[in-house]
Amino acid sequence: MDLLYSSGYACSALEYASKDEIIYICGNGLVIQSLQNSSQRVIRGTSFGIQGFAVNRKHGLVAVAEKGPNPAIHVYSVHDLQLLGSLHLDFPLGYTCLALSADGERLAVCGEEPHARISVYAWRKAEHIVTADLPQRSGTATSVSFHPYDGDRLAATLNTVGGQGSTHVWHIKRLWDRCEITSKKVLMDLTHPSSTHCWYPGGLYVGTSTGHLYAALVLPPPLPAAPPPAHSTAPSTRAGISRAISTCSDGGSVFLRAGAEGAKDG
Repeated sequence: MDLLYSSGYACSALEYASKDEIIYICGNGLVIQSLQNSSQRVIRGTSFGIQGFAVNRKHGLVAVAEKGPNPAIHVYSVHDLQLLGSLHLDFPLGYTCLALSADGERLAVCGEEPHARISVYAWRKAEHIVTADLPQRSGTATSVSFHPYDGDRLAATLNTVGGQGSTHVWHIKRLWDRCEITSKKVLMDLTHPSSTHCWYPGGLYVGTSTGHLYAALVLPPPLPAAPPPAHSTAPSTRAGISRAISTCSDGGSVFLRAGAEGAKDG
């Protein structure tokens, strides 16, 4: 039996599936609602409900995380609702959030406690890329996203124990036989806990539960210093630039606060 229509909205995430459609959770279904008329298309859940979803508008993809014991994640085409792939992962209690990379090839998932970790997969191949535990006493992730131009960088906002939310940036480093992942915390005033984040080309906007907005500049890891020319003892221009970036970035990230009080280093 096909589900043709679903009514109701329980304040789930609401995103654009395309320029003319929005997508949201309704009961045990994912509704794709046309903005031009009242027509709906529905992806029916196959388990105990839908925990969350992630959309890639450019490539017409939606990843759907189920509820229930040992829940699966299914990836569908938004255009024809065709099932493109499924992942059965080691998150027995479910997921808190997920994201698709800009090229649509990677899927990031964050798990419920006690499996509070972030994992990245090449979902078409069902291939695990890398996993990292969330920082201690960070609770669970409430949102995760890829950098819009770099699938090796991610950000996540965490619901820290005690209500002190925080935002972290992860960088995936590719080695010859594996991948490693490292993280840095966005340094902010502790009286303004993080509640959400959004990428812009040079970094992150971080919103707080107190109504403040921060701009965080996220730089790539510093370039290696080039050796000076054999005929000169002066440092090369490239080396000078590398040192400048290294000094500013402290190993890959600079965080600046923007607000009425001006900007200051984090």
